[in-house]
Amino acid sequence: MSHLHDLNSIDDLNKWVAEVANSRNFIIDHIRNVMEANITGTLGRFFGPLRNAQVMRASGNNNDCLIHSFLSCCSSNFRRLKPVANKNAVATMFRRELLPWFVDNGLLNYNKDSLMAREFLDDNLGQALADKFKVNILFVLTAPERGAILKGCRTDEFDTTIVIHGDRTHFTPVKISDHENYLTEVYNAQMAMSTALGNITPENTPRPGSGGFRKTKRRRGGNRKSKKYRRATSN
Repeated sequence: MSHLHDLNSIDDLNKWVAEVANSRNFIIDHIRNVMEANITGTLGRFFGPLRNAQVMRASGNNNDCLIHSFLSCCSSNFRRLKPVANKNAVATMFRRELLPWFVDNGLLNYNKDSLMAREFLDDNLGQALADKFKVNILFVLTAPERGAILKGCRTDEFDTTIVIHGDRTHFTPVKISDHENYLTEVYNAQMAMSTALGNITPENTPRPGSGGFRKTKRRRGGNRKSKKYRRATSN
């Protein structure tokens, strides 16, 4: 397995996932996009160049949804793992073995006890992950008591940006476009933040369905959600 000191980028992370999968005989489906049917909604027009980006599902096993979202955005090998139990195993290893090892060796600035436990991880971990793996992170957050929030971690320091959606109880990865693209140019992320911040003021707060987060309607036979379920996502 790659020396842990050498895991310093999302490319390194993708290789690490492949090596873990190989060591445990996990299947990585290189033909079928296993997340294709997992779209839950899209970002609206308030997000400028990121409008219509697809919000995907993520496992909440052991409160690891932020880990699943980060790995899904950064690693094509993780996205293509099957079944979901294998994703859960890799996410658990990443959170409770790899990240604590980084903390112990001064390679990650975060609370080790929080990583080892099963408590919910919040977006503050994004800063540590952004620094470690050299990727900008744009969090699109919605919270009932605080409205909608944009939070950027290292939004212009590195070449690429990932986007993660959340509501303080669950995080999910955001696919930027078709063809399994989860990375966006720094300019697009900055423009998305600028567009959203420019459109949203105390006097011009988006209402459900007005340009924020749009819920994807389920096909006939599934559990349909009410239109009231739609939530606006902005600052």
